[in-house]
Amino acid sequence: MTTRVKRFLKGLAVMSVAVTVLSGMGLLIRKSVARKASPIPVYRDPQYPIDQRIDDLIRRMTLEEKVSLLGGTGFSTKPIPRLGIP
Repeated sequence: MTTRVKRFLKGLAVMSVAVTVLSGMGLLIRKSVARKASPIPVYRDPQYPIDQRIDDLIRRMTLEEKVSLLGGTGFSTKPIPRLGIP
């Protein structure tokens, strides 16, 4: 397997975990035409599209936090209290 394919699969896994985490938080995902300044982070705001929320969450995560999400078993992951991820 080439390095490029491995990198793609790793990125895909991180995105998959992020979607699972956001869904597990019980947040409704909806698009809104009018965007307002929000005091909560973009990744926790259901008014933003899922791709923006995932990008925001991944940018905020440290490398160690990303690796810990990939190391979960089954459908459970380790919590990240700093970001409010159960």
